[in-house]
Amino acid sequence: MEVVWEVVWVVVWEVGRTHNTIEDLEEGWLGEDQSMTETRANAPDVITLRGRIVGMWECGKSSRNIAHMTGVSVRTVNIWIHRWQEEGSLKTKPRNGRPKVTTLDGVARILDAIHERPKTNSVQVAADLLLPCHPRTIRRRLKENKINCNVTVKKDKLSQEHREVRLGFALQYLAVDPGL
Repeated sequence: MEVVWEVVWVVVWEVGRTHNTIEDLEEGWLGEDQSMTETRANAPDVITLRGRIVGMWECGKSSRNIAHMTGVSVRTVNIWIHRWQEEGSLKTKPRNGRPKVTTLDGVARILDAIHERPKTNSVQVAADLLLPCHPRTIRRRLKENKINCNVTVKKDKLSQEHREVRLGFALQYLAVDPGL
């Protein structure tokens, strides 16, 4: 019963503190920039857990009790309490690294091109779509969308001479073990 009360209290606390209605809360309560990225770190259930941590802390619970009740480490609890005090946000900070070159529209164009011509390669797709990215990037985007990049194997046909050599090799071992 106590856990349910705390979750309800956190929702009411967040609504009262930063928004006017429950609808505002459901849209997102991530601070000034409410755009959510496609990472697990900014998923709604993760943000809700962080809100529960801060809510329990403001109710007077100790960091150790909060960690035990939420199933996270005391260090994690202290990190989010400190971040809330300093920044007033529960959102994950942007990470280092180069941003993606392709946009969602570019990825959609890549997927459309591959569906239209499945036997094409990433070099040709990059050239056809005039995308400012390396063919390896196109292969990565295809892999992210669970599309395998296969290279068509080109085999030379066997000459009559090669066929006779292979047949002789097989017959040689067939004579050794008649059970085969």
